[in-house]
Amino acid sequence: MKRALFVTMLLAASFASAVETWDNRFNIGGHANIIKFWGGAVNHSALGWQLGGHALYGITPNVQIGLEAGYGCFRPSATGRLIPAADDLDFRTLALPVNLVVRAGLPTGAAIKPYGVLGLGAVRWDLQNNDKDSPDYGESVHGQRTNATALVGIGAEWFFNDSWALDARAQNAFLLNQKLDNTGYGDDVNSMMFQGRVGISFYFGGQKDEKKPPLQSSPPVVSPAVELEEPLDTAPREVVPAEPPPPPPPVEEIPDAAPEAEVIPDQVDAALVLQGVNFEFNKDELTSQARLILDNVTKKLQD
Repeated sequence: MKRALFVTMLLAASFASAVETWDNRFNIGGHANIIKFWGGAVNHSALGWQLGGHALYGITPNVQIGLEAGYGCFRPSATGRLIPAADDLDFRTLALPVNLVVRAGLPTGAAIKPYGVLGLGAVRWDLQNNDKDSPDYGESVHGQRTNATALVGIGAEWFFNDSWALDARAQNAFLLNQKLDNTGYGDDVNSMMFQGRVGISFYFGGQKDEKKPPLQSSPPVVSPAVELEEPLDTAPREVVPAEPPPPPPPVEEIPDAAPEAEVIPDQVDAALVLQGVNFEFNKDELTSQARLILDNVTKKLQD
């Protein structure tokens, strides 16, 4: 239980920390395949093995192009069986495939990168007599044959750190223009080769997505300072308090009705004197009150 928990935690940590890209990175590594020739009218080929290597380069973060090659063999089997080789037939078929491949991955942003693969190439194969007691031991039945191949497959790559990744893939290669028996039975013309493979890859060059330097923003544009013809006077100035406004002039009260002028009886040889008839200060104009008095006197005289 503790061991399973430890493995689970290790896998979770790997998924969280190893996010990789193929961009501008080289990938070299090796792989081991289980192969199965099939596609003929009968099925006499047993499962075989194959070892190989690969070298790829990432032209974008999610596309790689490169070469893959391998070498292996398989033996015939009893009809309908996959593993046991036939006891009455002692043959083996050597196979050497070489392919130019393109891998296109999904941008998952995680440690596991699913991908699809397409390839074109060739497979060189040779059906040989493998009976050590036969005088024809090691002889080629058809001679070395070469068929052009077209390959298609799917896989996934797991980056467990910055530079190393495990790869698992299932793919099928179509042997074009294949018309000869390639198992030793004489009537088993297999035109396809299935491969189930696991491999390990070492990545170098390029950089991870999150390690790429961020895009640098342009520096802010600063307008040039405006030059003044005369320097500004920044010296402190003395604050002079403002003078209070002058008081408003006094309002002269005008009575509603002018007082009646006191009429002095006529006296012989006496001067006429009217009280309340005054002039403006330092002026030859009567005051408003004096004008009212004179108006009343004039009115009474007219009456």
